[in-house]
Amino acid sequence: MEKKNNLQYAEAEVAPLGPVASPLKRHFVRYWWMYLTIMAQLNIDRAYLQFTDIRFIVPTPSSITLTQTVLLYTKTRFTPTLKPFVASIYAVHNGSYSKVPMTTARFPEVHAIHPVSITHLTNTFLNFSSDAEREEVARFATQVLTQDRVTTALVGRGSLQLGALPLMTVNYNKTTTFQGLNGLKGFGVSNVKLDVKAEPGQPNLSGMASFPNPSVLTFDMGNVTFTLSTAAAGVVGQSYIENMTIRPGVNIFPIRSVIDSTKIMQSLDPGSDTVQIIIMGNTAVYHGQSLTYYEKSFAYNKLSLALNVSSVLANS
Repeated sequence: MEKKNNLQYAEAEVAPLGPVASPLKRHFVRYWWMYLTIMAQLNIDRAYLQFTDIRFIVPTPSSITLTQTVLLYTKTRFTPTLKPFVASIYAVHNGSYSKVPMTTARFPEVHAIHPVSITHLTNTFLNFSSDAEREEVARFATQVLTQDRVTTALVGRGSLQLGALPLMTVNYNKTTTFQGLNGLKGFGVSNVKLDVKAEPGQPNLSGMASFPNPSVLTFDMGNVTFTLSTAAAGVVGQSYIENMTIRPGVNIFPIRSVIDSTKIMQSLDPGSDTVQIIIMGNTAVYHGQSLTYYEKSFAYNKLSLALNVSSVLANS
């Protein structure tokens, strides 16, 4: 006997919203603004910063003036306005924020445009009056001087305005990584001359010092002194650079030195006619004030110079 499959089709009507969906709809109608705040915070979290120019100028023992250009990259098509806000700036060490911020800064209003907006901080005064803040600034200066990459963090709270909607509160917690001075690799001194007629205690060696800076950073450091030493004789002299400002690119400064010629000759390698000189920063004085946060960083960075004595004498 042949079997038949009895397939039946029926049209079904969509049921009205049940007892759960209806309150949910009313919830969204009433509290839609709460979800905008969540979306705003999410877009802030997804944004990232890029520094294209950072200048630390007019330093004092307890403050510095910051001027910088910042690019803000956003992934949203919305164009909100970020209201001015105050944020703490932290140094980041091995992935961890410093225990205390280095300082606080006031950031200007920014109208965010997809995909990138530009903002400028001009002559922003950064104060670090406590010992803890100055210690963090010294650690940050050490990182900048010695490392290839440096990270800072910005932490704060501000307001966001989108069109005619109410102001929304957002939290900022952003890290930014930028290039450091990388130990001033490529340092050198050219056109070195010996002044055999110099009076005792007066500069008797001069040249042009070259300091490569691969970063976007500028530092006013004032008058800087360097200690010169050799493995064989210990300290053999001191060098001086006046009005030293490190800018992006190759920086060239006149350098004057007071050296002990006897100790230099004691350190001479007869085979190559050179002396290996170790150079370390010692003091940084800006307008008569010592910048201890820079001076502390000097202790962590050694420069080396192979001084060819025959070439120096021939050039003198």
